[in-house]
Amino acid sequence: MFFYPLSTLWKAFHKIDSAIIAKYMPRGSIAYTFRCVADGARDETEAAKKYAAECGLIHKTIDVHWEDYLEFSPVLMKRKGAPIHSIEPQIYKASLIANADGVKNLIFGENADMIFGGLDGLISKDWLFDEFAARYAYIDPARVLKKPVKIAEPFEEFRAGYKIDFYSFICKYFYLEANGSYSNACGAAGVNYVSPFSQMALDAPLDYSRIRSGEPKYMLYEIFRSLYPGWPEPAKLPMPRAVGRWLRDWKGPIRPEFIENAVAGLSADQKWMVYILERFLNMIEREDHE
Repeated sequence: MFFYPLSTLWKAFHKIDSAIIAKYMPRGSIAYTFRCVADGARDETEAAKKYAAECGLIHKTIDVHWEDYLEFSPVLMKRKGAPIHSIEPQIYKASLIANADGVKNLIFGENADMIFGGLDGLISKDWLFDEFAARYAYIDPARVLKKPVKIAEPFEEFRAGYKIDFYSFICKYFYLEANGSYSNACGAAGVNYVSPFSQMALDAPLDYSRIRSGEPKYMLYEIFRSLYPGWPEPAKLPMPRAVGRWLRDWKGPIRPEFIENAVAGLSADQKWMVYILERFLNMIEREDHE
């Protein structure tokens, strides 16, 4: 059997990547949708059911709670040896349920953004070296840590004078980062992570002019129209996750490595990065004393 989650990293099932893969899944495959249980969280189960019915898939919904994050984060961090992405507890819970259902292969739509020009923010222009490094880091360590260390080696590998070969950087490091989140969560639950898009490569350069004029993933949109004639084209939205709501009242880290009021003014995803870093440091500190 196959497990095919209707939500994947940075995109929902009613997004193009997952919808395309769903058309090629064997009828009767199980399809799961994540539903974050939090006030105001986006619920995509109804849209997912429509696609599953169109493709002849068995649809199931997995409710995700903050308690799942509290329970699963240590397991995932210990296996990874590092802080985790905010999607990993969701994927891990889905993987545990899929394993219990007898599923051994989990098929995701991950990496379509990287291959087909969906990361329009990262490829929106020809970046200067320093500004791309700051953009990709997402949060400046000096913003939250008392003794930050600047790590430039991965970026230096792709330096081109004052600029950077940003797409080659993305194809190496974003690929490793994204697939690592999925493979860690799936592997911890004893199932195989499968990403068809990760095995693909273009035989011609992306048309940056189309992407920068408002057509990210233009090739996949063309495929979607052929597979779902007459269906509304999905919007480009991130994968539903509710860490922003769950961490809304979090006052910030208390460990001495962090500056005072470290999370003031941070976005939801940035708050998660600080939160999970503190949990990771607490975890390894406890292990050192055992």
